[in-house]
Amino acid sequence: MELESTLSERDKEIERLKSQVNPKTTNKNHDVKTSENDVETAWQTGEFTAYYPANNALQGGTVTAKGDNLCDSLYYNGYQIVAAPPEIPFDTVLEIEVDGQLIKAIVRDRGGAIKGNKFDIARSNKTNAYDFGRKTGRWRIVE
Repeated sequence: MELESTLSERDKEIERLKSQVNPKTTNKNHDVKTSENDVETAWQTGEFTAYYPANNALQGGTVTAKGDNLCDSLYYNGYQIVAAPPEIPFDTVLEIEVDGQLIKAIVRDRGGAIKGNKFDIARSNKTNAYDFGRKTGRWRIVE
């Protein structure tokens, strides 16, 4: 019963996010539904930063909002862990394209400054996070 309620809420949230996409877009990557369980939304522009496991409030600690220990792995079920705005439900799978690189990611974390179209990608250490910097790219919901 609880699982059905959670799935229903997630479906409603995905539909709400899809409705925010401009239906008049001329981008060739407009909404596609590949099966009843897979939903792809149009690409949207976003701002991407990186964070790393650190035992301080600025970096958010070593454990994600969903309880993943970033010191053990930056991945969950084979997907890169990201912090996303609260409008995107936990466990939503995303495709993120930054600097020509495609990242398959999963929402497992939140952050105080993560709002709108801002995302924070988990990296292994401070150097990797700082090297990533702040970038503009694009993202879409895959499932």
